[in-house]
Amino acid sequence: MKKTIAAALCFLQLLWWLPPGQAEAITQKPEPLRIPPHIQLLEDTPFYDNVETDYPNHPAGIISPQDVEVLEGQNGWVNERNRWKIRTWLGDKWIVTEPGTFDVPPPEQVTLLQETPIYGSPNAKEEPNAVLSPQEVQIVGAGKQWFQVKDGTEPVWLKISTSWLGDQWIHVPLGSVGYLRKTDRRTYLMYAEVYDSPPVRYLQAAQVGKLENRYAHVTGEYVTPFGKAYRVETDIGEKWISEPGMDIEAIHEYLTLPSEVALFDSFLDNAAQLGTVVPQTVTAVEKVGSDPNGIGVWYHVLTSQGDGWINRSLGEPEHSVPAVLDIRLHTQTSLYQYPNARMLKAYEPLAAQTVRTDAYWNDPDGSTWFRTQSYAGRAWFRIDPQFDRLTVPDGKPRLQVSFQTLSALPYVQSGETLTDYGSKPIGFVRSGVHYLSVSSVADALRYKLISPDPDGWVTLSPETRYAFKIKEGADTAVTLWNGRQQRTVKLQSAPELENGVLYLRSEDVRTLFGAVWTKDDAAPVFFLAAKAYTVEAPDWPAQAAAGSPLEIKAYALDQVRKGETLYPQLSLSRRTSAEAAGALPSNREDTGMRFAVASLYELSAAEPLIQGDNEFTAAVKIGERIVWQQEFEVTAK
Repeated sequence: MKKTIAAALCFLQLLWWLPPGQAEAITQKPEPLRIPPHIQLLEDTPFYDNVETDYPNHPAGIISPQDVEVLEGQNGWVNERNRWKIRTWLGDKWIVTEPGTFDVPPPEQVTLLQETPIYGSPNAKEEPNAVLSPQEVQIVGAGKQWFQVKDGTEPVWLKISTSWLGDQWIHVPLGSVGYLRKTDRRTYLMYAEVYDSPPVRYLQAAQVGKLENRYAHVTGEYVTPFGKAYRVETDIGEKWISEPGMDIEAIHEYLTLPSEVALFDSFLDNAAQLGTVVPQTVTAVEKVGSDPNGIGVWYHVLTSQGDGWINRSLGEPEHSVPAVLDIRLHTQTSLYQYPNARMLKAYEPLAAQTVRTDAYWNDPDGSTWFRTQSYAGRAWFRIDPQFDRLTVPDGKPRLQVSFQTLSALPYVQSGETLTDYGSKPIGFVRSGVHYLSVSSVADALRYKLISPDPDGWVTLSPETRYAFKIKEGADTAVTLWNGRQQRTVKLQSAPELENGVLYLRSEDVRTLFGAVWTKDDAAPVFFLAAKAYTVEAPDWPAQAAAGSPLEIKAYALDQVRKGETLYPQLSLSRRTSAEAAGALPSNREDTGMRFAVASLYELSAAEPLIQGDNEFTAAVKIGERIVWQQEFEVTAK
C-alpha cells in the first residue's frame, strides 16, 4: 500500500510541473506481426474513452470476448501489458490487455531465413519429413495463442501449406517468425551499420560495414513481432540495416506558400541557407517526412529564386497574432530570423532594453515568440517571463504577477483518518468532508501560528504581510494586511478543538490559505498546495479626468491545472470603511501566450472617478489570501 501511495504522491507532484499529455505512451498504426490488425479477446475487457485519464478506475463499459479491429497499438504485445485503440459499436475506444487475455491470428506468410525441418504433426520428437531451404511459406494454421512463449528464443508451431506433402508443421523460434515485404524507396542515411542478415532482436546477424551520410535504395523490409529491418543496395550487394533512414519521396505537387520561408541546399541539419522564398506557388519534386499539416515536411522545390529545400517551420509563421507590446529585457537576448531555434541571426544579441513588438506566435512546443523591427531588420526573440516584463503602450498601469514557488501538504485517507505520508494523523473525515489540523497545514504551507489571544483567536501568517484569525466555535474568520483588519469571512464550518488540536474544514482551508486541492484517482491520496507569487506595482497616476473610469491591469504568469478554481484575482475598491470590502474581482483573460509550463493571463479592474480626491485600495488575492495590496490616491479634475 505504501508503494502505491508513494507512487501516487510522486505522480501528483509531477503532474503539477509537466504540461498535459507529456507522458502519453506511443502507439502505432496496425502492421501485421508488429501491431496486429485484429485481436481476439478471451475474457470480459473494460474499455475507456481516454486511456490516459480513465484507466483503470473509470471504464466506459465492458466488451465481451470477441474479435475486434485494432486501430492503434503498442509494440511488445507478445509478452507485455499493452494498450489498443479498437473500433466498437460506440465508436473508437481504448482497452488494456495483459498476456494471456487475448489471441492473435498467425501471419499469412513467413519468410524462412535458413533451412527449416517440416513435420507431419506438431511433435518435435518425430522425424522431419523434409527440410525446406530459405523461402516464403504460406501459413494455414496455428495453435491457440501460438505466440505465448517466454521470449523470442523459444520455438512455436505453425502449420504451412506445401505443394508436394500437403499441410506440414514448422517449429521455429518466435523471433524468427517474420515476413519479407518488397519496397522501392529512396532514403538518406546519416549513419547505419550494415549486416549480412536482418538485425532484429533474437536473430543472429554479423556486421559487414557501415553507411554514412549517403542516399540508399531500400528494396525490402523484414518484419517480426520484435522489430523491423531494411534491405538496401550497397557496394557489396543487398544487405540489411536497422535504421529506416529519412525517406525521400518523388512527387509532383504545387505548393502555395502564404508567407516567406528560408531556402536551403539540403534537408540536413548542416544545410546551408541559399536565401529566402517570397510568398508564391512552387513546384515540389521530392519530399522528406510526413505531417498532417505539412509543417514538419521538407520539400525539394523549384522556385523563382532557384531550386532548393524548404520547410514551412523555418519561415514566417502563417498564423502569427498581431500584438503591440513593450517588453523590458533584463539581459542580452538572441535574435532569430524566424521563430525557430535553428534560425539564429548572425548578429549581436539585443542588449538589455525595452523593445516594441508587432506580433507573437506560439510554436508547437508551446513557447511564445515575439517579433520586432530591430537594428538587424525584422527578427524574432523569446523572453524569460520571470525577469522580462511585458506592458501595453496604452497608458494604463499594469502590475506584474509571477508564480514563484509551491508549498504543499500531501496526505492520505485511511477510513475516517487523514495522515501525512509519515503516518502522522493530521485530520479526520466526517460525512465525506475533510477536516485538517490547522497546525499541520500551517507547517506544510509555511505559515506562522500564533497562540490564542485572551479572546481565543488564533493568528496565522505566511512570510508576507497577510494574516488571518480563527477561533474555536466561531463561524467567521478575520483577514488582515499589515496588521490591519480587512474582511470578515463567513466559514463553511466553525473550527473545532479536539484533544487540544484545532481543526478546520478543508473548504475553509483552501479559502483562507489560498490553496488548491488535487486528488489522485488511483489511490486515496490528496495534494493541498499554496503558490507563492511576486508582485511588481507600477507608478499609479496622480491625476485623471473626472467622470472617466480608472482601470488597472495586471499580467499574471501562472500555472493553472485543469479543474483549478483558485487563482490570482485583481480588485480595485474605494477606501470607504475600515475594511477594503465591496471590491469586485477582476476580469481574467488568457492572453494565449505560453512559457514552458506557465501561461500568461491578463487581469483588469475598474472604478469610476469622481471630482476631487479618490482614495483607492488595489489588491491581488487568491481566495481570501491577500498576495499584495496597496493604497493610493488619484485626483480627478
